[in-house]
Amino acid sequence: MYGLAKFNKTKSCLILILGIFLVATICLANTLNIWFDEAYTLDTTSGTLRRAFSQAIIFEEQAPLYFIFIFLWQKIIGGIFFARLFSILSIGAAIYLSADLSKRYLPGVNPLILPLLIAVNPFSIWAALEIRLYAFSIFLSTVLLWLFYDGYLQDEDRYLKAQRYRWLFILVACISLYTHYFLGSILVANGLILLIFRQTKAWQDYLSHAVLILIISLPIVGMIIYQLSNLSDNIARSTASDQPTILTYLIKGLQKSFGSFFLHGLPALTPQTWAGIRLALFVVLLCSVLLNYRLIRPQISLIWLMMIAMLIQFSVVFAVIEDLHYRHASPMFIVSLMTMIGMCVAGSRYRWPMIKAYVLVNLTLSLICIGILYTPLAKPGDYRRVADYLMAHESKSQPILVYNQEVSMALSYYYTGQNILLPLPKPIDYRSFNINDFLLTSPDQIDVVLSSAQQNATAEIWLVADNKVLKGQEVFEPSFKILNTYIGDHYKVIDHKLFYGTKLLKLTKKDANIDSVIYSR
Repeated sequence: MYGLAKFNKTKSCLILILGIFLVATICLANTLNIWFDEAYTLDTTSGTLRRAFSQAIIFEEQAPLYFIFIFLWQKIIGGIFFARLFSILSIGAAIYLSADLSKRYLPGVNPLILPLLIAVNPFSIWAALEIRLYAFSIFLSTVLLWLFYDGYLQDEDRYLKAQRYRWLFILVACISLYTHYFLGSILVANGLILLIFRQTKAWQDYLSHAVLILIISLPIVGMIIYQLSNLSDNIARSTASDQPTILTYLIKGLQKSFGSFFLHGLPALTPQTWAGIRLALFVVLLCSVLLNYRLIRPQISLIWLMMIAMLIQFSVVFAVIEDLHYRHASPMFIVSLMTMIGMCVAGSRYRWPMIKAYVLVNLTLSLICIGILYTPLAKPGDYRRVADYLMAHESKSQPILVYNQEVSMALSYYYTGQNILLPLPKPIDYRSFNINDFLLTSPDQIDVVLSSAQQNATAEIWLVADNKVLKGQEVFEPSFKILNTYIGDHYKVIDHKLFYGTKLLKLTKKDANIDSVIYSR
């Protein structure tokens, strides 16, 4: 009777955690504007099923299945909010499953801890509010870990009865690879675990299943080869005398890989934020593990080995493909959190104070990050408010110059006014992605765009320019200098307003040069 009451209490608390997460993210999803990557997803999935498939591979340079799902999802109810709802439900499902996942990999730990830390983690909340594949990737990683344990990590009697879990694992593994290539890191880590733990029968079965998964996923090899051909070959470049060495790239790969691990396990705005404090906390946990290594339970050491295997794989991937970011390591998210929790309960007699302290620190860091990130009630660019301001203050025949075309792309989902958006240096080309297409190289490009507007009625124009995401990237610095000089030479500012990540100027032509600084560094 007591066990049933405890089960019901745990289930009620889990539903409460899930409910609070869903309410908070649904409210934010209905409020926040989209940004560049979300606008790309909306365009990729806005046409036919065939276009969604081809754009995912050719333009997005990703696996196609997520975009196909969103295409079909949008056929039920279109719009930005409903597209985000797919991600919210994906993280919600991961939260719900993580309680059972904790019972398997973290025995003796309150199964509510892992769902709670997922629900408040700024990375999972960010993923839930993105129309991108990261939330679905986290959900699939959770399912893979769950099916791997129930399908392969069983004693002899239970193993014979777990055949259905192994077939489900094969199915989900194939779905995962066609959704996010890097989910394959979990599959590799699983195989290494069975090999290290000498699970002979399970290892043999897993190897044969891996061959079947590979055969089903053979088309992915062609996709990856094509997509890698469009990326910078860092290994080849490192052989040049004026380029960093291979060792430099490997160090950067390690930094990004371990940075992702710390970002998930000890939340922060960036891997560098509060780095000293977070590193000190990790060292304390590591010392506790080393002092009590004889008392570590097999399931906990299993999850650590999985984490190490994934860290090695992502270190190599990050070293080879320089264009990747921390968000691409989303398959590590659940494993990272379980690793940190496992370090707290590795056998020390202070295990309960340590787990309580870790949960408190994790919640504190998470809530601080959430407060900073979502207090503006906008994503970088704030394009909904920018569009509202433009439509409230514009007059007819006032063209809107927008730097650059990604800003114009996101703004176009909200602006429905009486003027035309003029992206600089040219409209976006959805056939292929080339960073050079987004850079200003000459003032003549601005003249060409303005002349196309045929602005005969008035000498006034609006300028919308990024003030956060692009401005902080070195590659765009020359473009902003060209834009700044051109505006200073030809226009004077008659209205000026700052938004979250966007600067909006109303300009009128002038007869002589005056000092007019849009951006200063």
